[in-house]
Amino acid sequence: MIYEKSTGIEIIKRLIAAELASEELNPADKRSKLLRITAAGKGVLYSAFKQMELVSKEVTGVLDASEKRALHYILSRVCL
Repeated sequence: MIYEKSTGIEIIKRLIAAELASEELNPADKRSKLLRITAAGKGVLYSAFKQMELVSKEVTGVLDASEKRALHYILSRVCL
């Protein structure tokens, strides 16, 4: 699959435009800005957590406890 990768700044601009995040000047360092998640952003985030929990249960539902621990270990090693 070929697609254009967005830069972090572009993603942040989209989140601000969608009112999912806000930014303000950093009072401690005027060269930087502080990002905050808005109430709407929290709603979207929490909704995604609920969906990811359902996906997780579906994917790991056939595994017993020791298999889940092994999967967690392998994924933590791969994602380093």
